[in-house]
Amino acid sequence: MSHRSTSMPAEYSDDPAERRDAPDDRAYRTQRFPTPFGNIDVTINDHAIVASHYIMDPGTTDPDATGPDITDSAATSDMSEAQRHLFTQIGEQLDAYFSGTRQAFTLPLDVEDDPTEFMKSVREEMAQISPGDVLTYGELAEAAGRPRAARAVGSLCRTNPIQLFIPCHRVVAAGGSLGGYMGGARGLVLKQQLLEREGVPFTANGKVDFQELGRRQ
Repeated sequence: MSHRSTSMPAEYSDDPAERRDAPDDRAYRTQRFPTPFGNIDVTINDHAIVASHYIMDPGTTDPDATGPDITDSAATSDMSEAQRHLFTQIGEQLDAYFSGTRQAFTLPLDVEDDPTEFMKSVREEMAQISPGDVLTYGELAEAAGRPRAARAVGSLCRTNPIQLFIPCHRVVAAGGSLGGYMGGARGLVLKQQLLEREGVPFTANGKVDFQELGRRQ
């Protein structure tokens, strides 16, 4: 099974030269969105998502046990029209994704770090993994041009600044174990929930079922 997405992926860019220079580009705003697996905080500038992460209670392994659905009104009261429109798009696409009517996001992303060429390659390849499929860390390293860099790929997944929209949850360990996600047991529960929602099959012992996927380990 090919890992390439047949839908248009999120509009990803981590090249500073491609970013707009409008005066409000660095006026960040954050909004919290409810999902079936817990709340997710999404931060934007004036034209793209710059960060997103799930919020989970540190005392539980259940991603559903999050705080209340809130939005920081002080942070969003003076949003630009472009930001309001972008948050509306984010909410609509999240609703469609979790209801099963959308498989891929088509939202603008802006990773505001100074990536190496390898980081760019890993993110670009990661963005192309189809919903319902996975790559192993080693396979992603090979796709990005460094077949022996599986550990480096794992580190990049751990530090992914735009969770869900850059789908690091679709990268697993060799043999089908989940590897890691968000640094602990709570994250692994969430990772499996996301993959199962996308149609990834699992064995009885909680590993990705590569045979069912029609792929070799």
